[in-house]
Amino acid sequence: MNLATYTQIDRLGSFRSMNLKECYDGVKALSPSLDIEPFEIVEEVARIRQFWRPERVRVVLLAESHVYTPQEDFAHSWKIRNPIYDGKLVRFVYCLAYGESSLVSSVSRNPGTSQFWKIFYSCLHQISTNEDFGPISRSTPTDERISNKISLLADLQRAGVWLMDASVVGLNRLKNLTLRKRVLQQCWDYTFSTLQELNPKPNRMIIIGCFVKRVLRKEIASLGIRHVFLPQPQARISAPGYRQFYDVYYQMCSRLSVGVEVEPMERSLGCKE
Repeated sequence: MNLATYTQIDRLGSFRSMNLKECYDGVKALSPSLDIEPFEIVEEVARIRQFWRPERVRVVLLAESHVYTPQEDFAHSWKIRNPIYDGKLVRFVYCLAYGESSLVSSVSRNPGTSQFWKIFYSCLHQISTNEDFGPISRSTPTDERISNKISLLADLQRAGVWLMDASVVGLNRLKNLTLRKRVLQQCWDYTFSTLQELNPKPNRMIIIGCFVKRVLRKEIASLGIRHVFLPQPQARISAPGYRQFYDVYYQMCSRLSVGVEVEPMERSLGCKE
């Protein structure tokens, strides 16, 4: 039985426990043409993610992957006043240096992912206009903005909101959708294993990305966790654009929000068939 067949049976039936290295090696074995990051980069992404994991995870944000990180970017270490946040540059929203040129000034291109910072912010704040994102936007002085980002991540941690990815490797450069699908399928046992470690089980999940829905909808449904599917923030969306989803994040994540009916929301918003 080949790896693809085994994985398919495993996905639709029982699930086996899988660690990060096993998942990475399985992805690497899918195709000789698959260009993925070295394992040390994947480990650093996982380390930072784990650092911001809440003690009690209430809400999981499940995105597709971090952004592919070249080896030359990873060679740059960064520091701020509190050394507990220090690390190496990876193109991942939890990495404070990603998008902050002052922390890695020798990196020529470091755009960051402001879209996901807006998602984080909207999880805990009601959004009326783009000006509401001021504390984490570039209009705020650099040191103050970085401090605000740290405070936001700490607030999300206390609120029990945690970002996971369906793939352990960066997929944004992979244009072959068939291979991209196989990567998500290969990583599902690791995703499932990580979710199984969360005790008690999360109350809700927000799946960010319609491709993740297309590939893993049955697996996600089998978890028995209330969930909703929303597009990626960089998706092309007709007016009023992505702003219409910020209230969904707030309702699903904030302790201050009232209960939300997930099924009606999915029919009217997000990823449609």
